[in-house]
Amino acid sequence: MNETSRHHMAARLRPLQVIVGMMVLGATAFLIVAAVVSGEVAASPGDTPVTPVLTYLCAGFGVVALIARMLIPGVMTTSARANIVKKRVDSSATPAPKASSADGAVLTDVVQLCTSYASVVVIRAAVVEGAALLAALAFLVERSPLSAVVAIVLILALLAQIPTHTVMAQWLDTELRHLEQTRPPIA
Repeated sequence: MNETSRHHMAARLRPLQVIVGMMVLGATAFLIVAAVVSGEVAASPGDTPVTPVLTYLCAGFGVVALIARMLIPGVMTTSARANIVKKRVDSSATPAPKASSADGAVLTDVVQLCTSYASVVVIRAAVVEGAALLAALAFLVERSPLSAVVAIVLILALLAQIPTHTVMAQWLDTELRHLEQTRPPIA
C-alpha cells in the first residue's frame, strides 16, 4: 500500500473510531441511568417476583448479536470484492483514460475497500449496540442482575470493536491481495 493509500485509510479511520466510541458511550450511559433509576424504584414488600422474560430475551439477542458480528464482515466483504471486480471488468470493456495506471487502480480499490470497511464496522457495532441497549432496558424494567451482566458483556464487545490503524491496515492488505488474485489484469 502506497503513501496516498495510507493517507486515505487514516482519514477514514478517525471518524469510525469516534462513531463506535459514541456507541459505547451511549450504551454505557443508558446502563448507568437504568442502574440509578432501578435503584431508586424499590420493589414493594408484597410484590411477587416476575419471570424475567425480557432478560431471557435480551440474553438470547446478545448471543445472536455476537454471532452475527462475526458473520457480517465475511458476507459484506465478499460482496464488496465482487463489486470491485465487476467494475474492473466493466471498465476494461471501454477504452481506458490515460490516468488509469496500476497505482490509480489500486488507489480506487483502496477507496472502495475503505468504504466497505466503514460499512462493516458500523453495522457490526450497531448490531451489538442494539442488543446492549435492549439488555440495559431489561435491567431497567425487570431489575435482573443477569440483564446487567449481559449489557456489560455486550458493551465490552462493542468497545473491542473500535477500529485501530493496525487492524484496518491488515484488513486492507488482505483484501487487496484477494483482489489481485481474483480480478482480470489492468488494461
